[in-house]
Amino acid sequence: MSADKALDIDRRFIVNSFGRLACSGLVMRNETGVYTISHDGLRQLASGKPIKSGRQGPRTGVRRIKSDGLRQRMWNAMRQFSAGGQRHAFSLPDLLTIALKASEETPSTYNNAGQYVLQLKKNGISVNLNAPSKGHSPRLKRFCAL
Repeated sequence: MSADKALDIDRRFIVNSFGRLACSGLVMRNETGVYTISHDGLRQLASGKPIKSGRQGPRTGVRRIKSDGLRQRMWNAMRQFSAGGQRHAFSLPDLLTIALKASEETPSTYNNAGQYVLQLKKNGISVNLNAPSKGHSPRLKRFCAL
């Protein structure tokens, strides 16, 4: 009888739990679906202390980039437009020229980018500039980060 049926627990929950235990070094993965408790796991079990989530090591003070997603790259592009204390207007095509990877050129990506800029506008992080800028179509919406 498998563990998920014997314990009446969802199989995905068991897999995720053992994955977290393996990442923290409390169990070792011998092969797919087979785990062995490690020396650290035995010490943790003997101590009787609960396993806590959170930081796995000491703070290093080094900032990690957490995402290379489209919205993070768009945010970085907007910061480029407002670098040096001067705010410059940008349009959605301007942002996508900088932020978009070649493999991401799909209609849903453009929709995602448009929704992101509108959410920033709704939350007061960027504003819509009504006046068209020189060399751009009057119908093209221009934004400025605050």
